[in-house]
Amino acid sequence: MNCSFSGRSRHGAILVAVLVVAILAGFFGLHLAQSIVREYRLTQLHRDLAQCQLLADAGLDRAFAMVATDGGYRGETWSIAADELSAGHSGSVQIEVQHQGNSMKVKSISVVARYPVDSPRSITAKRSWPRPLETLSALQP
Repeated sequence: MNCSFSGRSRHGAILVAVLVVAILAGFFGLHLAQSIVREYRLTQLHRDLAQCQLLADAGLDRAFAMVATDGGYRGETWSIAADELSAGHSGSVQIEVQHQGNSMKVKSISVVARYPVDSPRSITAKRSWPRPLETLSALQP
């Protein structure tokens, strides 16, 4: 009788050990899945942040080019379609050019880029040129 009782006890202990290992493996798998999702979202955030910063830089470059060709340029809202950007979301760039009084000399340029526009988690990047643009005013007629 002792022999069969110890056999049952051994089987029960093995069953408990297997159950504990299975639970630990489940927790490990869940943690791994959460880590993968977190890294994926972080990668998307970095991609969107880089895209937004590039849009802000492009907006400032666009403002410089427009002021150089049109001294009366005051700014615009530049909308970029999703198919023109690599991640498949649309972006927008608000450009504002301030002139000194009624002259055509530029006082400042400010740019605000938003990306992706069609998402509740859109990112904003700002660029500005806060001092008079002597180099650009020399190019103006």
